[in-house]
Amino acid sequence: MNQIAKETRISKGKVHYIIKGWKNKLGTSSTDKITEFAQAVNRSGITIKQCAQGFRMTNILKKLDIRYSDVIDDENHDEDNNNINELIFFIEEIYKL
Repeated sequence: MNQIAKETRISKGKVHYIIKGWKNKLGTSSTDKITEFAQAVNRSGITIKQCAQGFRMTNILKKLDIRYSDVIDDENHDEDNNNINELIFFIEEIYKL
């Protein structure tokens, strides 16, 4: 809660009140799953914001019919694989900015 209060500039008491109300609406099992997800993201070394941006980027790529499994499945097809690898490299470079 301290980290949330610090990042959002909201008092610890207000953060506690918001979280308590949120847990009551969602139920304990849902909030536990969300907490586990947030901890996994934190362990990965990225922020929730970066995770959300990655999720949005993944959805954009899906709309363009580019999926990560395409890269894995097409590793033996050099031309297609090079194009996909170039796209992935480009996206990774932009994502690092």
